[in-house]
Amino acid sequence: MNTSTRELARTTDPHTSHIAAAQLDTHALSVQKAAILELLTEQPRDDHELTQAYFNLAIKRGWPVTDWDSIRKRRSQLTEAGAVIAFGTHPGRYTRPVTVWTVAQIAAETVA
Repeated sequence: MNTSTRELARTTDPHTSHIAAAQLDTHALSVQKAAILELLTEQPRDDHELTQAYFNLAIKRGWPVTDWDSIRKRRSQLTEAGAVIAFGTHPGRYTRPVTVWTVAQIAAETVA
């Protein structure tokens, strides 16, 4: 789960985003991605539930401290890589439907 600086900032992002991306700890990002896969293996979750679970368990499980929106970004990268897929929807916090995510391998096993 190696993440390059190019994956962390879009070409359309301002120069400051590219500077920030270059300063990120790629090991911490890999640990975050592994944690997200672990949480989604336990049960499918929407982005809000996933982020809450990460922050509730981070210290106990030794995961790196991060910004609130970082979890959604790492989940998005895992989705782009094909490791995480949409599992369905359910009502969000404000009743709008939100996407529920799961690990692609688990979804494939459920269908088989």
